[in-house]
Amino acid sequence: MDIERQKRFIIQFIYWLLAAGIVYVLLKYAVPLLMPFVIGSLVAIILRPLTEWLARVTRINRKVMAILILLLFYATMGILLFLSGAKIVTLVRGFIVTIPNYYIFNIEPALQKLFYDLTLLLNNLDPSLQATIQGLAGNVISSLANMVTSFSSSALNWLTGFAGAVPGFMINFIFTIVTSFFLSIDFPVVKTFILRQLGVRQLQILRMIRDNALGAIGKYIKAYAMLMTLTFVELAIGMWLAGVHRPGLVALGIAIFDVLPVLGTGGILVPWVIIDLIIGNTARAVKILILYAVVTTVRNTLEPKVVGEQIGLHPLITLLCMYIGTSLFGMVGLLGLPIAATIAKNLNDNGTIKLFKR
Repeated sequence: MDIERQKRFIIQFIYWLLAAGIVYVLLKYAVPLLMPFVIGSLVAIILRPLTEWLARVTRINRKVMAILILLLFYATMGILLFLSGAKIVTLVRGFIVTIPNYYIFNIEPALQKLFYDLTLLLNNLDPSLQATIQGLAGNVISSLANMVTSFSSSALNWLTGFAGAVPGFMINFIFTIVTSFFLSIDFPVVKTFILRQLGVRQLQILRMIRDNALGAIGKYIKAYAMLMTLTFVELAIGMWLAGVHRPGLVALGIAIFDVLPVLGTGGILVPWVIIDLIIGNTARAVKILILYAVVTTVRNTLEPKVVGEQIGLHPLITLLCMYIGTSLFGMVGLLGLPIAATIAKNLNDNGTIKLFKR
């Protein structure tokens, strides 16, 4: 009896291992390859209720209405992307170009003064250290200058490479547009064909997955909106106490940047602290460092709990899913794996599938 149980366990383990491997390969390679078609299908599905409603109200042919809605949608998106993209590129390029001048006229003089004061201090204690300090100062200033120049050059090359990637992006964008148009026009035909291929049981599971996914995504957005609001309030108060000009606007920009994994608030606040220390603004540097520690601690403590409570997972499971998802799939995994775990839990709870005992 024990041997049979062990055999069943081994078979089930291999089955789920193969299933997980197939899902990983699909998500890692197949989905990115077919992303224009996936995005185009999502656009068509999202706009379908609006298309159906307007077609009924205006009594315009559904296919004609679908074309009009898509044209309006892509025209609006194109204008917004063009205007915002041009503005962002201009701002980033201007910032990158001014970095060397900022270093030459602000950071380098501050470093020279710092090492000069240090040399005078140590010279009074031990004159033999003066040459060592001067040599160290020259090496540090030279290394920082090379680093700033290299950063500016690399950043400009990145912008040039980004501009060179635009044609490939446009090709994918065209495929996305064409997919959304074809699917919107023939949505009933495509839907009927897909439904014919599935049995009653599969349809029930798909509907449950759809409903759970939509609910989980909405709750996910709500959770991160709450976290972003909390981060904004913390940053605004901290920036005001640190004497930063326009603390609310600065806090809003950092709070939006904080949504990005890996970078977060540290991508802005840590360099800010370093620059303030170099130019001699020690008081503000200490305040911003304390603010960064507070924001990071609160965010890391509350994120698994808030997200877990919203989507119905234990904070530990949420934290594990977020870590594994980010490690395997990046930003998509950070969002997708907790949602997938929520869907699996809900399907298991209502008895649709059996993954674990409740």
